[in-house]
Formats: sequence, structure tokens, C-alpha cells
Amino acid sequence: MKKTTIIVITILIIALASLGMWALWRFNREGKIVPAEDGSAYYFINTDGELVSDIPFASYCRGSDNNFLHVEFYQIENGKPQKKYGYADNSFNLIKDMSWNTDEDHEWCKIGNGYVLEVDELPTKTLKILDYNLNTMATVNDVEISSIYDCYISDADIISVRASNGLWGAINTKGEWIIEPKYKELSRFQDGYVGACEDELWGVLDTNGNWVLEPQFYGYISPNNSYFSVGIKDTPDADRKTIFINVKGERLNNEEYCGVYSGYRFSEGLMYVATGDKENHLVGYIDESGEYVIEPKYFWASDFHQGLAAVQKKIDGQYKWAYIDKNGKNITDFEFDDVGDFSSEGYAAVEVDGKWGYIKTDGTWFLEPQFDDESSFSCGYATVKLEKGQKIKK
Repeated sequence: MKKTTIIVITILIIALASLGMWALWRFNREGKIVPAEDGSAYYFINTDGELVSDIPFASYCRGSDNNFLHVEFYQIENGKPQKKYGYADNSFNLIKDMSWNTDEDHEWCKIGNGYVLEVDELPTKTLKILDYNLNTMATVNDVEISSIYDCYISDADIISVRASNGLWGAINTKGEWIIEPKYKELSRFQDGYVGACEDELWGVLDTNGNWVLEPQFYGYISPNNSYFSVGIKDTPDADRKTIFINVKGERLNNEEYCGVYSGYRFSEGLMYVATGDKENHLVGYIDESGEYVIEPKYFWASDFHQGLAAVQKKIDGQYKWAYIDKNGKNITDFEFDDVGDFSSEGYAAVEVDGKWGYIKTDGTWFLEPQFDDESSFSCGYATVKLEKGQKIKK
């Protein structure tokens, strides 16, 4: 056999072997979940700061109190990574290996207490109600949902939704209308009450659709069985004055607050409220007697969680956040660019110089800033974005 023939045969054998190895590699990759093209992905961590799942998700994951998760990921399909959406259980495995393709109008869901609201694409006129095994509990065909703001879930398993006639009503988890769609807008049910807009004015309904407070207020209302804010003047939202009332229409106090920088409801017995107007205001906290317990001195503030709240001031020309306790005592300096609330696990996500980390309730670091993105802890877990090859620094 000539030397040239041997060389050609050898090259062919190597080429066929390489082709076979490539085909095997591609076959083994098919269906696998992979990181984004740049190698970055979101991973779950526990309260020890350790990775608990090696599945590389494409975005931070939204869940419920029962660890039922709505997830995004890249999955190999026909040899190429394709963006997918799906559901995962508390072991971070896909339920029923179910997933779907996405585009600009991708399928979305909202997770309730034991059920899931799902639409195939936006806009839609069909709403599906699933259980946690992804079995269909009900289908509602006469809705008009163009965005996530056309549907609200409440703790009482009552769903405020916009109907196909363009007006709002409420359904139960059986898909039955319990409040007929005849309102310009509804808020989210809390404690058996919901805000309802009729003829540009807001009032309060009960679960039977009866008026508790007739329409007379301006701007969105989120009522509850304590005191809540209502707008009292027909002015632009940024200039609106708010007062606090209960469902009997009784005022908490005689004060009028700057609505754009004040809260909607009491949290752990305190509410942040703003004096002055949008351009010149200060934010403090009142208690359920309507008296200040923390005097107005902040630019902005947040609700209390785990006995702590985030407050903002202008420091050296930049707006920075810190955390205070219910006595107004700082547990951190004003050092954060952005912040989250403390979770029941005792951690809050904070941003410093473009990187996110987590602090403890005593103000010390749990995980120093190192992540490009994150989610708050819930049910013992959080998600953090890791770049290709990045390890978690403790």
C-alpha cells in the first residue's frame, strides 16, 4: 500500500472518529440545562451561603411559601441553547420535565397558596388555574390580560382580574366570578376588603361586592382591617395628599401626608409617612395611634421587617441607604446604593458599587458584595448570579 493511501485512510479514520465523538457529545448535551452564552447563571444558595443546586438558571427564580418555583433556563434543543420557562419543586427539579419556549410574549405565571395562575402568552383572553402538580383546576375564558398588572392574587384565594369587557371583577380558584366585572380597576384583596375604582373615584368593597366605603377617594387604595392610605385631592399622583382611615371611614389623625413618599399600610405596627411635598419633604414613622415614634428626617424609607427598616439620606451628594430599628437607632451606616427587606431568615440583600451581598440583622456581613444580581431569601433559599468560574466568597 502506498504511503499516500495510508495517510488518506488515517485522515479519514481520524475525521470519522472526530465526527462520531462530536455526534456523541451533541447527543449527550441534548435536553441539558446550560448557562447563558457568557457562562453566567443563577444558582440557589441556603442560609449557610452554600450552593444547594447545580442547575444553572437563566434568571432569579420566583417562588411561593411552599417552595413551588417558576424558573427560566437555557436548554439544549437541536444542538443549540434555547430559552425556556418551566416549574420546579423544592428540590429544584423540573416538574414533569415540563417547559415551553419563550419569545417577547412569553407565558407567565403567578404563584398563590396552593395554586398557579398561568397564561400561554400576552395579551390573552384565557386564564388557567393549576394546582402544584400542574393539573388544570379551572379555565377562565372571558378575561383580558395584557400585562402582569391586569391580575392580582390575594391571601384569601380571591383573584382580582380584568375581564374581556375591559372592566375588573374577582374570581375564586374555581374560576367563578364572585364579584362581577364592572369596575374600572380593583386592587388586591386583604383581610376581606378590596379597593375599587368607579367613575374615577376609589372606594372599598367586601368579598360579596358590597360597598364598605362609597367611591370618594383619589388614587389607588389597598385596604385592610387596620388603617390604610387614601388620596383626598384630585391632583397628579406626585402631588397628592393622603390621609389614613379604616374601613369605617374613621381617620387615624388629622394629618395630611405627601402621598408619593408615604406608605400604604402599617407593617409591624409602624408606617412611614412624609411631611411637606414632593420637592421638599422629610420621612418618619408613626404608630397606630397616629403619633410619631421616629421623627421625619429621611428622604425615603421602607416598611419594617424583622424589626428593621431601610431609610435613605443624601450623603456627600449621593443618596445612600441604611437600616434602623424601631427606636430609630442605626444598625448600619448610610453605605448602601440599593437595599431589600429583611426576610424571615434574617438576611437582607444590599448593593454596594454595583455588587450585591447580604447582611445580618446585627448589620454585619453574611456574604460581602460579589454578585451582579440576586433575589431575597424565601423559604430558606435565595438565588445569586455567578459569572463563569466564579466562586462564592464567605
